[in-house]
Amino acid sequence: MLLGFGMNAALGRANFSVLGVAVYFHGLIYIGWCLLAVTQPSLIAQGERKKHRLQGWIGVGLAVLMGVSGLWVTVRGIEAGRLQPPNIFLMLNILTVAGFWTLVAAAIMKRRDMAWHSRLMTCSTIIITGPAWARILPMDLLGPAGLFAISLAVLALVAWGALYDRRRRGRIHPAWYWGGGVAALIGPVAPPLAFIPAVVEWAARIASS
Repeated sequence: MLLGFGMNAALGRANFSVLGVAVYFHGLIYIGWCLLAVTQPSLIAQGERKKHRLQGWIGVGLAVLMGVSGLWVTVRGIEAGRLQPPNIFLMLNILTVAGFWTLVAAAIMKRRDMAWHSRLMTCSTIIITGPAWARILPMDLLGPAGLFAISLAVLALVAWGALYDRRRRGRIHPAWYWGGGVAALIGPVAPPLAFIPAVVEWAARIASS
């Protein structure tokens, strides 16, 4: 995520003068989540389970804020005309947030089983890399295939984790299949839902507000 958005800024594709406070807040929340994704496993490796649990509940708060701010930024982007077509982006981001929250909730429920918990949390983080991939991949050249390419990139990260698991443990943990399944559904399901008349009308109302 840091690579995708950092490269976007370095290449001058981001117009910081038109971005509102909500966008910066959204970015800071996501950076916080990335930092947690790195520090949480290291705390377990060091035997600091109490600190891990404390930071984990902070992460729950971040996860809620991430979803809310992500949807808010989506609405603001549609209103500003930056997200086209609006119905596709609206539904894609709603499903991404839903998938992220689903995996985070599942990981919390499995928090006493570290094998499940850690992998589900990893998958939840992978799912939200879609917007970063959209800034890394040549979306202008890919055209309508861009959404498919993003889905493949996200699934490639899940597959990498699963294959690493197999190499290290001799088998792939079932959590990767659940995480990969959620990730695989978002790309193909978003376009059909986006063209439901009610969704098209909803996105149009947001765009015209």
